[in-house]
Amino acid sequence: MSVTKFLQSPDLARFPFVFIVTFGRSGSTLLQGILNSIPGYLIRGENYSTLLALFVAVRHCHQASQYVRGQSNATHPWFGAEKLKPQVFSESVADLFLRLCLQPDTTTRCIGFKEIRYTPEEIPDELFTEYLEFLQAAFPKSALIFNIRNVSEVIDSGWWAGLDRVTSKYHLEATIERFESYAAEHDNCFVFNYDSLMKSPAYCESLFEFLGEPLDLDRVKAVLAQPHSYRPPNRADLIQSIEAKSAELDAKSVELTRAKEELFHMRQRARQLEASVDGLRKSTSWKVTWPLRRMRLLQQRVFRRS
Repeated sequence: MSVTKFLQSPDLARFPFVFIVTFGRSGSTLLQGILNSIPGYLIRGENYSTLLALFVAVRHCHQASQYVRGQSNATHPWFGAEKLKPQVFSESVADLFLRLCLQPDTTTRCIGFKEIRYTPEEIPDELFTEYLEFLQAAFPKSALIFNIRNVSEVIDSGWWAGLDRVTSKYHLEATIERFESYAAEHDNCFVFNYDSLMKSPAYCESLFEFLGEPLDLDRVKAVLAQPHSYRPPNRADLIQSIEAKSAELDAKSVELTRAKEELFHMRQRARQLEASVDGLRKSTSWKVTWPLRRMRLLQQRVFRRS
């Protein structure tokens, strides 16, 4: 399905495309669940910034097309670059992403996804605005929902807890600042605060009004009652788990040491027995009694046969 064909579907939402723009541990999976509770909404999860990579490819295609003026020949380092069609390439990329990644079905009124990789480390300022403009151009009539959360709560949760707090705080505050700055200048953008949602489910009323959808508060509460995203172990649990594994390894190490000692003693005993047997075989009594022992062996064989 192409973007153009999808936009021709009947009964589309006010915003046929919705993209959640956020950062890790912001409660975005819960917001994704709330949106998916709306009939006809299909908001996918993260795709590891696949669309951002495709945007970069579109950007490179456009830049390459600028290197030739007029007709090039085989001696030109950018031979054939004038034949590139960046706009067609961009539209094809959007169609490809919609068809293979988002995959709307016949009942879908609104399609989109959420992505957490929007910090300055992951997408620099010079590309942030340009990428969002590409996103809205590639998927017309789209809405951007910027999901934010108290920075102190974020850096105490998940993988942020293992990073430098000062650096994490700086990057998250910078991320929220550019979210709010961009949203303030665009009518199709909405800033959703996870902390406000935790205070009252009724906070969703303004979001649903923005989307042009009726708010079913019971349905939202049902979503809030379900666990979303993964629950990473806290630091105390990790330390306890590491200590337990360490104790287990120590016990196994003691067992292994004892087993090695027992094996050593068994080998010593075996060598002693071999020496005793060898000494016995070389003794005079062994040689003298050999005929008698041989006769007994023959008698035993005869007895077994009979």
